[in-house]
Amino acid sequence: LNQVTEGHVVVAISFSPYASETVNISKFVQKGVKQISITDSQISPLLAFSDIAFVIKEAQVLGFRSQCSTMTLVQTLAIVLGLEKEKDKNTK
Repeated sequence: LNQVTEGHVVVAISFSPYASETVNISKFVQKGVKQISITDSQISPLLAFSDIAFVIKEAQVLGFRSQCSTMTLVQTLAIVLGLEKEKDKNTK
């Protein structure tokens, strides 16, 4: 975390029961670093630290949670970021 500085973005993903390691990392991110959370509830502890939050309800069967919606969101965010960076590179 000491290499994460202003201008960077931290993406935290955690679902109930929320991993204490993920919550603790979100607590200690430096000021000026944006935080995006992907979680399963509007009362998730990650929301207290987030600049942007995506609340996703995943299907769950007998304690096993599908990650399809979460992975689709993460992949979409990565593709959009790549496209924006490419567009910025082409306009310079």
